[in-house]
Amino acid sequence: MITKCAVLAAVCAVVGAASGDVFNMGPGLTSLEVVRVGNPGNADDTHGAGYGGVDYVYNIGKYEVTAGQYAEFLNSVAGVDAYGLYSASMSSGYGCRIERFAGSGTGGDPYQYRVAGYLGVADISFTLIP
Repeated sequence: MITKCAVLAAVCAVVGAASGDVFNMGPGLTSLEVVRVGNPGNADDTHGAGYGGVDYVYNIGKYEVTAGQYAEFLNSVAGVDAYGLYSASMSSGYGCRIERFAGSGTGGDPYQYRVAGYLGVADISFTLIP
């Protein structure tokens, strides 16, 4: 059975506010497929803890992404991490165990990422792309 992280990977983008083009990557890399979630201003869930209301339109990943896949993605595009694609929360006990283990985040010494403690099959969490 695949171990799941606490939160399914969410790729959030406020409509019209793109910081970078991580969705149309170069040859040999696969772009992320997202679906638009509309209905801004919807009410919170009344049957649970009162979560779920969102006051903006956003995009979310169409398919689950494993920690191993996301670590590979980070190694491809986030050596400098100008768009904040990595969060230190990912390496916590509640995260998906992706760690930034080497590099200083410069062009000459890019960050390097790996999955620690898992086989790279957990879903990613703590991932928001503005």
